[in-house]
Amino acid sequence: MQPMNEETSIQQNHEEPTAPAPEMHVAYCIDIQGRGAAQFNDQLKASVRSLRDTREKGDRIIVHICYGNVTVELMEALHALETDGFRVKTRKLSDTDMAYWQQFTKHDPRAVVRPWGGILFARMWLPLLLPDVDKVLSMDADTLVRASVAPLFAEDLGPG
Repeated sequence: MQPMNEETSIQQNHEEPTAPAPEMHVAYCIDIQGRGAAQFNDQLKASVRSLRDTREKGDRIIVHICYGNVTVELMEALHALETDGFRVKTRKLSDTDMAYWQQFTKHDPRAVVRPWGGILFARMWLPLLLPDVDKVLSMDADTLVRASVAPLFAEDLGPG
């Protein structure tokens, strides 16, 4: 047995620094207006909070809010959820973007699409809206997260 000296003690206690966990990007595409806005705001805040509260130690999540119309109060509430390793970024969608996506719902015979309008199509454009992001998980505002999204985010879905 080797006697313990200062040098062997340092070697045994020396741990290689670990690389930080990769950033996980989650996006919500929203356009809040009219009746039901307050309920929608509560749902979105609950969804983002559940995403934050279920992450595992070391998880780094960036939440992207791509929006048409929202209140300043909602944006402040979402930014208040930020903690170490959990950030909220916002991206205002242009009127041109919103008008472009709205055209897809003009002649849609399915009434279920009309209340939300073109914002439903924004998620298909996330690669253009978030060009610096390689992989993004799109979530609906009424989704509650019950466990870390890291295993889902780690799935290899093939070439984008």
